[in-house]
Amino acid sequence: MKGYKFVSSQYAEALGQGSVRITPAHVFRPSDGLDGGRADPMELIASARPKGGVFTIRSDHPALPEDMFVYIKGGRRVHFEIEMYGAQMNLIDNALLYCFSSKIDDSMCLQMRMTFGADALFEISDVESFGIILSNHPTLAGRTFFSGPVVYIDRDPATTIEELKPVSRFEKGKAFSWQQEHRFVWDGEPFGEAIQIDVPEAASLFKRLA
Repeated sequence: MKGYKFVSSQYAEALGQGSVRITPAHVFRPSDGLDGGRADPMELIASARPKGGVFTIRSDHPALPEDMFVYIKGGRRVHFEIEMYGAQMNLIDNALLYCFSSKIDDSMCLQMRMTFGADALFEISDVESFGIILSNHPTLAGRTFFSGPVVYIDRDPATTIEELKPVSRFEKGKAFSWQQEHRFVWDGEPFGEAIQIDVPEAASLFKRLA
């Protein structure tokens, strides 16, 4: 499978040499006020809004992280109900991401330039090999790795706790469907900001198209 990475031309030389930027999910969340613009405030978040301002959820609800609520009784872990108050409950995953497009056209190239200032374009000749190279870098080694296409859905928060689903690594709002995104995801505690890693062995997989 091939992929297509858009970057600002000021970073093009570095990328062509295998210097790759990996970004924590939270960096993608700040809202910029644009419809389908630069930021997705629901990136790797699952939400529920209670009816009447209060809801009860069991500690073993499938959407909750396994160790989010732990209660030991008689030497054994037991599950219990938690009553929660407030307008909305958010479950947040702070994985690391590397995003690119699975296909391109003239319209996408124009929108990437206008929205992100991404005026340089690279073809990734072998997405699977690229993911392996990145995951073997010491900074990412040992983290669980996922690769797949993004599915674009309506992202309105659920109205009841029963509708709360686990955080999806590969769901994004329909407003972003023009990006045709494929992404790499590494689980685990994130870095505070984006990081740059050098994988010169990946340089042969990049071909600059624009």
